[in-house]
Amino acid sequence: MVTSSILVLFLLGLTAAAVLAAASKVLHVEEDPRIAEVEGCFPGANCGGCGYPGCGAAAG
Repeated sequence: MVTSSILVLFLLGLTAAAVLAAASKVLHVEEDPRIAEVEGCFPGANCGGCGYPGCGAAAG
């Protein structure tokens, strides 16, 4: 009984891992390198002070 429960949970976890790995490959989004470059110019403090929720949103 315990062995079958462990086996079922292992297979369920393995299936979920395979689905997540496939989804990460299919749904991959390239990030614009210019956004990271502009974001590096911002101070990174007082988030929300400029009206954007963070430096990434202000750069984009």
